[in-house]
Amino acid sequence: MKTFTLTFNDFTCYRYLRNGISDFIKDMVADDSTLVEVVLNEAVNNAIKHGRNKKVLVRVKIQKNGFLVIRVKDRGKGFAVDETIQKVNETNMMKDINYTTLKESGRGLFIMQQVMDKVIYNKKGNDVLLVKNIQRRKQIQ
Repeated sequence: MKTFTLTFNDFTCYRYLRNGISDFIKDMVADDSTLVEVVLNEAVNNAIKHGRNKKVLVRVKIQKNGFLVIRVKDRGKGFAVDETIQKVNETNMMKDINYTTLKESGRGLFIMQQVMDKVIYNKKGNDVLLVKNIQRRKQIQ
């Protein structure tokens, strides 16, 4: 198992650390690395913005069973997880998705759901697990 853990509290710090995270993801994920980086950036942006620049934890882990697990946690008040996810899912179910109907943060949640195999929030909405089966991708190719 390989793990990469970072803690920071603002965009400036994250910008300095992002290249290290990016290299780790490229080395471990290969084909989907750019999409996974987009998802990670969305989660971190939400954590910094809504966590009000308090401490943000990012942990990227490759498990032995071939799963990539990313955890992004902040100390903010969180958000109404069930209500917000329901709105994103309802928009996702529409035949002709009008992406402008999603708020800026709603688009990020939509992207996370599309790229990752699982997106799991804690009840408070300030801790998210992003899971992708990267072993399955290797077997398909």
